[in-house]
Amino acid sequence: HTRGSITSLLALAWLAISSSTATAQTPAPTIENAIRLRVEQARLQPAAGVRGARMLQAQAVARFFEARAFAPAWRLPAGARQMVAAIRNIEHDGLTPADYHLSVITAALDAYGKTPSAEVAADIEVLVADAAAALVDHVRYGRVRPAALDKRWNVDPRAGAPGLDVVLDELARAPALDAAIEAQKPAHFIYVGLRQALARLRTMVTAGGWPAVTLGPAIKPGATDPRVALVRKRLRVTGELAADTSVGDAIYDDVLQAAVRTFQAHHRLTDDGIIGKATVEAMNITAETRVQQVRVNLERARWVIGGDSLSDSFVLVNLPAFKVYLIRDRQNVWEGRTQIGREARQTPTFRAEGA
Repeated sequence: HTRGSITSLLALAWLAISSSTATAQTPAPTIENAIRLRVEQARLQPAAGVRGARMLQAQAVARFFEARAFAPAWRLPAGARQMVAAIRNIEHDGLTPADYHLSVITAALDAYGKTPSAEVAADIEVLVADAAAALVDHVRYGRVRPAALDKRWNVDPRAGAPGLDVVLDELARAPALDAAIEAQKPAHFIYVGLRQALARLRTMVTAGGWPAVTLGPAIKPGATDPRVALVRKRLRVTGELAADTSVGDAIYDDVLQAAVRTFQAHHRLTDDGIIGKATVEAMNITAETRVQQVRVNLERARWVIGGDSLSDSFVLVNLPAFKVYLIRDRQNVWEGRTQIGREARQTPTFRAEGA
């Protein structure tokens, strides 16, 4: 009986030792393995995503991590915080930060700060790479592909561009991720000007926009009309009229006439100085609407600029305005009226290179 008890005790001790040894020999999951699993899943099922976020550039992200043997690319948490800053800054380009995993990356960073692990780190690594690839692609070439809206569009702005996996490798080598992404944005003067216009308009929206001008009979220079004060207030906001100009006088004077002509020229109206229906309607388009118009024009600019492939000298045809412009060294040196097609024979939208 004693020998049997000793045998049982020895068996139990051996099991305990074996169990302890097995536990000690089971390796913790490495971040490389965790990244590999997420990349493989994303490549097979992009919709499944990471942390519930659908992958935006799954194939590029997969090629990027495969080339580096699934090694981490971003310094955590600093690199991910820089990505969050870059995503928030994309609003300056008329794009929407929420489209680039902003909330998911932020939540994952919070989780990593509380309980760091290879699993959470891998989530962040893949999400940051996906957001960076999509963000750079959209800000350089457009979020929407032009041919998807108009099949007659004959230029793919991405043609000849380096693959997004190559871009990701460049970003991973950069000292600061947010600065590296900023450097990827178009530097063409048209794009820079539109960004500046968007910033100014958003400032005006925050300040309350501008007052509406009441419709009525046309106001000619020299006339007296109570609406003249509203026109002065309206043009002071957008800068055609000096901010310190008095608004109380109801007489349509020479100073206001010059401001109205400037406003009309800016908006491609006949700059005759007469405050007629078309001019009042243009003045009454709200600041919020102007913001959306500039956002649309930033997207169109990305298509045409094609990641800075457009030079500083070109011919531009504005179909809606029936105008053609000759731009030489960033200056509008000539413009004129042009004819465009009808509904049955529409003028195609295109970009072409010439000698």
